[in-house]
Amino acid sequence: MTHFYSEMHPGDALYIAARQYPGGIDALAVRMGISASTLYKKLSAKVETHFISFEESQAILWFLREAGKKELVDSVLNAYCWQYDRIVIELPVDFATHELISDQFLEITSDHGTLALEIKSAERNKKVRKQDLDLVDSIMKRIIIGLHSLKKSLVAKYAENE
Repeated sequence: MTHFYSEMHPGDALYIAARQYPGGIDALAVRMGISASTLYKKLSAKVETHFISFEESQAILWFLREAGKKELVDSVLNAYCWQYDRIVIELPVDFATHELISDQFLEITSDHGTLALEIKSAERNKKVRKQDLDLVDSIMKRIIIGLHSLKKSLVAKYAENE
């Protein structure tokens, strides 16, 4: 969930991400079944005759994800959401159904305490370092994912009772 917010245009973010795909835009074009020159034109902000479709941009993001380039996918999604005063939150894929709901709640509460201590420490030092921001970001991510996992557990328990 590390966010590097900026006012980058989503099209620019997609172009930068596509260039960093293994093999670059040429390799992406092959995967998409279009010519490299066409994909270059669609990704270029300077070409007014070609535009990338929503489906094509989704395919690029999917291929980046498959290639293990999650941070590039995040940068494109963050650039898009930032224009609408939104952020991207990664939802939990798996959650431990064997865990007790109370255990999940206590783990989330523990993370809240850790977060509060880190913020207090940074304020006391009157200096916030990059590592402080990264740590707070990481803890916040665990809390958000934990809350979504907790909700999934509660919904599953509710469904069992119906």
